[in-house]
Amino acid sequence: MMNAYIYQADVYCEACGADIRARAIANRSPFVPADPDDETSYDSDEFPKGPYPDVGGEADFPQHCASGPECLDALELDSGHTLGAWLDNPLTADGETYARSPCGEVGQFWRHAYGLSVVDGWCARCEARLAAHERSTGDTCFGCRARARKGGAA
Repeated sequence: MMNAYIYQADVYCEACGADIRARAIANRSPFVPADPDDETSYDSDEFPKGPYPDVGGEADFPQHCASGPECLDALELDSGHTLGAWLDNPLTADGETYARSPCGEVGQFWRHAYGLSVVDGWCARCEARLAAHERSTGDTCFGCRARARKGGAA
């Protein structure tokens, strides 16, 4: 699981959250609290709070860094599409259903990252295409590659 920051109603990976904090301090933002470690003294709308382990707990959907393609730890898919860092957050039962649903490369990434199967045959074509790709190239799945980059088990 990845540590994350909460800022302005969004979730940021540890690298981006720390960067937002550092830039606010360097730019002498009036919102920088006297003691950033005293999170009771400021609001997350003004200055990032965190880092929090496990992205703050279970969610109803997979979470990626709110910095999107500009994320310092961005995830680039094989197609060249770039997402904010995958935060490896735990999912609720609804979140697992959600992660099983979408077609395409992002849906494949989520299913492999969480070790989920497709829902009622949804996107079976995409699953078959990814399996064929992995057999022909020897590449591992997107989720395993993301975990390996973060230093976790593949």
